[in-house]
Amino acid sequence: KASQAVHQIMEQNARESIECPFDLLEHVTGRNLEKPKEIERDTGARIELDRKFDPCLFHVYGSNEIRGAACEKLRELIAGAKENLSKEERFECPRSLVGVVIGSRGANVKEIQRKSGARVDILQDRDPCEIVICGSKESVSKASQAVHQIMEQNARESIECPFDLLEHVTGRNLEKPKEIERDTGARIELDRKFDPCLFHVYGSNEIRGAACEKLRELIAGAKENLSKEERFECPRSLVGVVIGSRGANVKEIQRKSGARVDILQDRDPCEIVICGSKES
Repeated sequence: KASQAVHQIMEQNARESIECPFDLLEHVTGRNLEKPKEIERDTGARIELDRKFDPCLFHVYGSNEIRGAACEKLRELIAGAKENLSKEERFECPRSLVGVVIGSRGANVKEIQRKSGARVDILQDRDPCEIVICGSKESVSKASQAVHQIMEQNARESIECPFDLLEHVTGRNLEKPKEIERDTGARIELDRKFDPCLFHVYGSNEIRGAACEKLRELIAGAKENLSKEERFECPRSLVGVVIGSRGANVKEIQRKSGARVDILQDRDPCEIVICGSKES
């Protein structure tokens, strides 16, 4: 009898320890240790958690059968958490978009990490840069969607426009690009530093596509309208009166018509070349 009683006490207080990586702990235990408590209720085991080290330790007490059942359930929880946290997604990001993805002082990345629970790293030692997202499948999916949305909304396509067409393409006070912005939802910026000038178009693929198509139509229309050239002969004796005093007549004609008037005096008869829109 005594031996039986002693063995019973020993068996009931025998312990088995299960390791659990610290970064999995929250997923294994649930809120307020609800998952280990559920295992205790289901199996009759007693479970203690030791968080002093990494990996943490679940100490499981009970008879061989009870301990075995409880340890099996704990191992299943840990394996499930590992599988769920093993997701990693990588994709390229043009260097021109890295700044908007990161945000001011890292604000965008921090917000994405906070809302999704995933970790977002941007590898800038390559071109294009690479974005690496790690976490649970659900958190990685949320973070990836948020990053792609920022990239898509700020993706840029550039359209060249010869400087001499610019006024005809933009209209007064950039009214034509502004109209395209209203119609499509795109954001359009004009860079006049070089010739040809550049229209930078921002927005989703669909929005950018629609805006770029409208800009190309405007540029093609302006080219067609400005492609008119007319040449005719002018007797050398009449060149002076056509030009006028200090070029007054030619200047006035150009001002009123918007066309350019050149007089080629290296031939006889001379030749007058007029370039501009069909109307001018």
